[in-house]
Amino acid sequence: MNLPLPAFLALLALLIGLAWRSPKYLYALWPAALLVLPSGRTMFGGAPFYWYDAVSLALMARLYAAGDLKDWPTGFPHWHRWFIGIAVFFGTLVPIIRYGFSPEMLWILWHASVAWLAFPIGLALYIAPGAEIYRRFLSYGLVASLAVTAVIAALEFGNEGRAAAFNSFFFRDMLGQVAMIQDVGATLSAARVNGPHGDPNTFGGTTAIVCAICLLLFGQQKKWLTWVAVALSVIVIAGTVSRQVLVAAAVGSLAVLVLGTARARMRVVIAAALLGFIAVASGVATHWGHRLSKWEGGVQQDINVVGRIIIGPMRTIALINEDPSVLVVGAGLDLQKLQKKASDKSEEIGIYGRGAASNSYLLPLYYMGISGFVVTLWFWIWTLRKALAMSSAVRALDVACVVTTMILIASDNYASVVKVTVAMLSLLAAIVAGRWLTENEPTATLAATAARPKFANLLT
Repeated sequence: MNLPLPAFLALLALLIGLAWRSPKYLYALWPAALLVLPSGRTMFGGAPFYWYDAVSLALMARLYAAGDLKDWPTGFPHWHRWFIGIAVFFGTLVPIIRYGFSPEMLWILWHASVAWLAFPIGLALYIAPGAEIYRRFLSYGLVASLAVTAVIAALEFGNEGRAAAFNSFFFRDMLGQVAMIQDVGATLSAARVNGPHGDPNTFGGTTAIVCAICLLLFGQQKKWLTWVAVALSVIVIAGTVSRQVLVAAAVGSLAVLVLGTARARMRVVIAAALLGFIAVASGVATHWGHRLSKWEGGVQQDINVVGRIIIGPMRTIALINEDPSVLVVGAGLDLQKLQKKASDKSEEIGIYGRGAASNSYLLPLYYMGISGFVVTLWFWIWTLRKALAMSSAVRALDVACVVTTMILIASDNYASVVKVTVAMLSLLAAIVAGRWLTENEPTATLAATAARPKFANLLT
C-alpha cells in the first residue's frame, strides 16, 4: 500500500513529537504499524520506506538518546549487532564483490537490520527507567492490533467480496501481491484468510507469535486481558487454517502439560476448547477438516511437508555442491528479491537465486553462510536456555512459547523473509530474556529502572 509523501511527513512529525514528549505512546503505536499496516509504505523513487520501520527507528532513537539501553545486562549478547554485522559482511559486502553493486542490496540490508532492532527495543521493557509503563503501553498496542486483525479475519472469511476488498486495500499497488487482488486471490483469501499479511501462513504464524508475546508480557498481571488476546488470536488462526500453527501450538501445549502446574494444564485445555468452539461456531471447522485430510495418507505424502523437509533443504544442498563457497560466505541477502528488482543482475546471480530452503533455520545459511546459521541457531538455543532457567512456577509458559516459536521457524520461510515476523520473533526472545533477568537478577533490574536524571531534562 503506497501512501503519499504528505501522509508520511505527518507520521514523521508525530513520531518526533512522541519521541520527544511521550515515548510510551511509541510502544503502543509500534505493534499497530507492524501488525495492522505492514504493507504501509511511501515510495522515494524506486525505494519503499515502510512506516513500521519509521516507528522502530523513532523508538531506537529515543532509547539511545535517553540512555535507556546503557545498563545492558552482563552476559547478554548484543544479538542485533551480531545479526547486522554478519549481514553487512557476508550478506552484503561479499555479494557486492561477487555480483557487482546494486542499490537494492543496501535497501535489503537496511530493512533487515531495522527488524533485528526489535531485540533491544524489547529488552528496554525490562532495563529502561520507564520499563513498567513501556510494557503497559505495548500491551495496549498488541491487544488493539489483535482486535483489528481479528475483525479483518472474521469479515474476510467466507466472503469473497470482502476478501477482494481487503486485498485491494492492502496490496493494490504492490507488484509482488498482484495475485491477491485477482479473482483467484479473493477465493483463496475467503477460504484461508490472509488479512494484511499477504498469505495465510504468515498471518497465522505471526499472530501465534504475538499471542505468545502477550502471554509472556502480561499473562500473570492482567489475566482477563490475556484471555482477550488468546481469543482474538484464535479467531485469526482459525480463519487462516494454518496447519503449521496448529502443530506448533500442539507442541507448545505438550510442553505445558509436561512442565506446568495443574492450573496451567487446565488453562491449556480451556484454550483448546475455545479454539474448537470458535472453529465450529464460525463454520471454519469444515475448512480445517479439508486441510487436515491431506495428512490421511501420512504427512510424507503432503507436498507442503515434503517441500519444507526435503525439497527445500535439497535445493540448498545442491547449491552448495555446485559452489561450496556458499557454505562459507552465503549467497547474499534475499537474492530472489534482488533478481526481481534488478533483472539485469539475473544472469550474474544465476544459480544463486534458486537455492532457497523453505525453512527459516536454513535460510540464514543460504543468505549468510555457516556464520548466519550458527548465530541464528545459537540465538534460539540461548533463548530456550533462559526459558528453562525460569522458576518452576513460570517455566512451563516460557518454554512453551519458545518451543512453539521454534517450530514455526522450522515450518516455513516467512520467519526469516518477512521482516514483521522477524521483528516479532526478536521481541519475543527479548521478553523471555527480560523475564529471566527480572527473576534471577532483581537487584540489577531495580537499579536499572531506578530514577535517574532525564536526558537534558527535556524528554519528560
